[in-house]
Amino acid sequence: MKRLKSNAIKFDVFIITFSVIFFFVIGIASGAVLDKRLNENVSRRAVSELSTTAKEQAQLVEREIERQFIPLNFLAAYLGDGNAFITKETQNMIDTLVETNTWCTVGYADLEGNTISYEGENLGNISQRAYFREIADGSETQKVEYLSSTNIIAEPRFLFSVPVCKDGVVTAVLFASKEISVMEPILLLNDNAKENTGIFVISEDGTILCANSTGRSHVTGDNYYSFHNQGGYAEDFSQDDLCTSIREKKNENFTYLHDTLEIVSCCPTEINDWAIIVMADKNELEVQYG
Repeated sequence: MKRLKSNAIKFDVFIITFSVIFFFVIGIASGAVLDKRLNENVSRRAVSELSTTAKEQAQLVEREIERQFIPLNFLAAYLGDGNAFITKETQNMIDTLVETNTWCTVGYADLEGNTISYEGENLGNISQRAYFREIADGSETQKVEYLSSTNIIAEPRFLFSVPVCKDGVVTAVLFASKEISVMEPILLLNDNAKENTGIFVISEDGTILCANSTGRSHVTGDNYYSFHNQGGYAEDFSQDDLCTSIREKKNENFTYLHDTLEIVSCCPTEINDWAIIVMADKNELEVQYG
């Protein structure tokens, strides 16, 4: 009888011990699953927020580039009314426009591509430049082009060009340029971007057209792709995928490992072949959205 009672006690102890261990293991497993879901949700939110920032940035760039054409179109309309480009009155008007819009060059080209500045200086022939041809032949009504340098100005700049028309016919091409250092604070002023978020405007070939201070601290060269060749893409993503996304104007998100693991969002714009790249440290984003 005592042996049966002892065996019963041992069995009860075994059941209790087993139950405690079982529920402990279940608890750990459930906690692990919960942590995994929480981490996935945090990562998903971080990617979503970065993607939203990229889309907002694309809209901002499009809007600000469009705004740059307003004073230039005003001047083109004035010239289209029969006013000459080289007169004292026109020069006074352009002086005011240069000051208020921080233009660094204002030029006028005939349909052969021969150009002069509003001060009468010969600027050479631009007949081979895409921005001139597309305006002169009527295929574009306005065009912006990135110039890394010219024989006149060494600093990179954006050049804006529009047609001068008389009775609906293109008679000349008018252009003005603005330095990148002037344009960057305007194009990349995104109040919704989180701290330590790198923002780039790049062309299809990877040329960095402009970037914010965080972006510049990450990528010190002038080509976004060259920098990313030094690291590796995660999640079966590649540089070719990024190039294709930009070329086909797709939104893409991916992770990239260089010095840190970064979440990167790519968003196309409606300007030329330009795209927005927004990137941030994955751990920092997850701390913010955890």
